[in-house]
This record gives sequence, C-alpha cells and structure tokens, in this order.
Amino acid sequence: MITDAGLECGGVNFLWSEISGFSIRGEEACVMSQKYPSGGLRFRVGTCHFVGRDLLPEKYLAGYPVEYCLMNRITFEQQRLQVTAGR
Repeated sequence: MITDAGLECGGVNFLWSEISGFSIRGEEACVMSQKYPSGGLRFRVGTCHFVGRDLLPEKYLAGYPVEYCLMNRITFEQQRLQVTAGR
C-alpha cells in the first residue's frame, strides 16, 4: 500500500525517508533500505497490483507494470525530500 508517508506491505513499512532506492533486475524488484537487517524488501516482478477507485486490482498503469510506477514514485519522493531538506 502506498500512503502519503511511505509504503506498507504485510506488516513491513517504510517511510519515504527510510528508502534509499529501488531496483529491478530481471524478475526481482527491491525496495532498498537499511531500516531492516535484510537491507530492504525484495519481491518478484509481476506480483504487485494497483487498486484504484474502482477497487479492481491492476498490474499495469498507463501501459507500464506497477513495479515501474512504484520506482517512479520512490524517485519522486526522494527528490521531494531533497528539495525540502535544502530549504
């Protein structure tokens, strides 16, 4: 689940400020963070779903896999945090 504060997934949560990056290599995606000893959250590409206003799970948004949209959101939030810290 994506919230204004960060990400939540099966009892694991990350504030945007706790995420150091995101990568996709082959069939594995990783939310990178030092918050947990594992170094982040790894999952298989194709397992994420977006649930919008119609409450139907979707694997693609505007033609892009949800994992790539998540990567873009993480990048956006990291840039926003950098701008806020620079004030």
